[in-house]
Amino acid sequence: MIRAEYLTVADWDVALRDTARMAREASGADEALVAIFQPAQGRWTAVTSGGESLADKEISLVASLSVLESVLESGEPIRAAAGSPVLSRSLSASRNLLSSVVAVPLRFSVAESRSDVRVGGCLYADRRNGEPFTEEDAENLLDIARLTERTLNALAHLRLVQRLLAEAEQRRRHHREEEVVAREVDGEPARDPAFLAEVVEPLRRAAKTGGLGVLLLGPTGSGKSHLARLFHEWSPRRDRPFVVFDCGQVTSAEAIGAELFGYAKKSGFSAPVEGRPGRARLADGGTLFIDEVATLPLELQQRLLRLLQTGRFSPLGSGVDEAVDIQIVAAANQDLQPLIRNGSFREDLYWRLAELEVHVPPLSSRPLDIAPFARRFLKDASTRLHRASIEGFTPEALAALETHDWSRSGNVRGLEHAVRRSVLLAPADRTLLDVIDLVIGRGLPQGSSPPPPPAPDALASLLMARIAEHRGVLARVAEDADVARALGYPGPPVPASTLLLRIRACGIEEALERSRRADELDVSVLVEAVRRTGSGTAAAEHLGITRDSLAWTLRRSGLSIRKVLQGNLP
Repeated sequence: MIRAEYLTVADWDVALRDTARMAREASGADEALVAIFQPAQGRWTAVTSGGESLADKEISLVASLSVLESVLESGEPIRAAAGSPVLSRSLSASRNLLSSVVAVPLRFSVAESRSDVRVGGCLYADRRNGEPFTEEDAENLLDIARLTERTLNALAHLRLVQRLLAEAEQRRRHHREEEVVAREVDGEPARDPAFLAEVVEPLRRAAKTGGLGVLLLGPTGSGKSHLARLFHEWSPRRDRPFVVFDCGQVTSAEAIGAELFGYAKKSGFSAPVEGRPGRARLADGGTLFIDEVATLPLELQQRLLRLLQTGRFSPLGSGVDEAVDIQIVAAANQDLQPLIRNGSFREDLYWRLAELEVHVPPLSSRPLDIAPFARRFLKDASTRLHRASIEGFTPEALAALETHDWSRSGNVRGLEHAVRRSVLLAPADRTLLDVIDLVIGRGLPQGSSPPPPPAPDALASLLMARIAEHRGVLARVAEDADVARALGYPGPPVPASTLLLRIRACGIEEALERSRRADELDVSVLVEAVRRTGSGTAAAEHLGITRDSLAWTLRRSGLSIRKVLQGNLP
């Protein structure tokens, strides 16, 4: 039966499976499936009665694709036996030795107008031997189709709403980056001819070709996420989702797996009832940008490789495969070859990701772009901070920006922050900005340099002390001023992915894990934070961890966020 519990987005494939199973049992078929046509991609997807998800080319291995096409085109049921014109011209029917098929249309309302109902799928059953399907069998399938259409339509609209919300969130989050990218490539401030020839044009050609694995290598803040977004906009997938996942911002393998692949209902990862789709599912039909891929745990690299090779994955806690059609763009702030040699990154995954490898240069190697970038950032900051009286830079301030080593100060992102801070610090009556030296030097005397980085042993000792002090919460360690200076940054925060790589390089990752485990054991801290803030999200932000990590730790102690808020404690 089709149950009310299906009305969650995570249960789309389960509802399709149960519909196909009902059709198989009602008709006595050898196989049954529900096939859905994706008009935007011009392809079919299907779920069999056994729960197997099939992509377009795989459907013909188990069913008659021409029968599905006929039902889609005519909108009418089809019942045919061996020797009939329908099966005689079906290569897949001959290959699969089908003796009889029956298929009925599934109708879906169009997203823009629920009154506009069109055929969007097919409920299909076949037999390899035995008696042909009867008119009664066809009527039974029609009854099942009518019964399930309401539920499937509701799920389809929920999926659409979820996709639109995800796209809106991505647009909001990357609004600033998109502005930078558009101007960097299509006009001011992109002036460096080598950058255009060696970075922009290869990406533009690859985007139009489609299907290539793209790996962007470059220092933190050099604009890799901007270029990934631009790659998506150039591609035929531009009207589909662009989804970002930063491996460096999630600190445990379990949380990374859940964020990337999602988790099933009652999987034990989060709340006991709710499941959640991962970034791979949200990016279906579009582009998935995986940032800081070098930090991806080895146990998850095989799952990512399978996704790249087959377009299939299974959510955490689920044995059911899901099929997606996505373009993957990855980025890292270091060369992956040393990681391959020491066994921490799979070579076969690298070759899948890096069919096109693009090296994004730091801002300091593109001096022609610094002044245009700075002017654009000044215009944006003066508008946002209501300092419209500031119209430009003094010659000295502009020279300071052009000669500064941005490779140690965040590259493009660091330049934007420096300009914004300068606008904040400028006197009220100032029309030309001249406080750049104070900002980018953090008050250092003119001509002086930041102190040299500490020796490796000293750095390891400092990091171990701060890890213990902050109880293994990476985000808090990244906010530590001493850590930022030791790693060559003018001030916090240090990018979490960079910090994690330096911790690994110092050989103290075990200390980080010990601190995390010790912190996880102190469940009372989590419970008190949830009680005080009144929500799991606010508590996680207060503690400097992700909501998933908080929920996972509570679950391991037999608790949940809901139980804590309701006071249902053992």
